[in-house]
Amino acid sequence: MKQVVKIIKIENLTHDVIRVVAEKPVGLKFLPGQAIDISINKNGWENELRAFTFTSLPDDKNIEFTIKTYPEHQGVTAQLASAISGDELILHDVFGDIHYKGEGLFIAGGAGVTPFIAILKHLEKENKIGNNKLLFANKTKADIILEE
Repeated sequence: MKQVVKIIKIENLTHDVIRVVAEKPVGLKFLPGQAIDISINKNGWENELRAFTFTSLPDDKNIEFTIKTYPEHQGVTAQLASAISGDELILHDVFGDIHYKGEGLFIAGGAGVTPFIAILKHLEKENKIGNNKLLFANKTKADIILEE
């Protein structure tokens, strides 16, 4: 299932992490923690698929992704870092087995925290944070995503 959506907003969260907010297509279904293959609807980039984790919730109006960029590679993330509102993404298939299975200690490093952003947002919304804990590591303080 391919669906073309417009980027609504891109914002910098750190020196190399962006938040991409895009239109949510009708019928898109995913669980907090899952990912989707995305390509850019731009000549030469349509078949360059990369997987990104949803950091929005399934019932949010728009979809959101928190993405570590690698400008020196001149690849998909560099293209996304220079994208603007109105540019288009091609959404492909949703996938992934990372989802909430019960209370625990979750460990993540760097951009590996992204599945837990949506999972913890969902638990907070449902008032079910309970005894869940997230241990999150980065190389430097400047690398911390969504420190608050």
